[in-house]
Amino acid sequence: MSTNEYQFTGTVIELSPLTEDRGYHQRSIVVGSGGRYPQQLQIRFSDKSGDTAAKLDGVNVGDKVTITFDVSSRKGTSGDKWFTNANGWECEIHRRSQSTPRPRHDDGPPPPLDSDLPF
Repeated sequence: MSTNEYQFTGTVIELSPLTEDRGYHQRSIVVGSGGRYPQQLQIRFSDKSGDTAAKLDGVNVGDKVTITFDVSSRKGTSGDKWFTNANGWECEIHRRSQSTPRPRHDDGPPPPLDSDLPF
């Protein structure tokens, strides 16, 4: 990890769908740290190829993750405001959430109904 990279570990609170804007593929994730003084951090994964945004594939709300990111700021067009972004580069999943997985359409036909049930 270089001096311009940071890491944040916590639980995924929100995960945006993949979008495309002006040729950039992007997703954002909100991670909460919990603890006595909980912190939430929104981190954007964005690039032209979609490779960076794809690093959030397989991540679900409730997963415990460590995000590697950098921070950048830019001056607004009016010249009197600054905007700061946390730009994600890596997402490591430590523990999957215990939520029930959603059924997939390609898992085969449903099990047969038992016609001997009294109801």
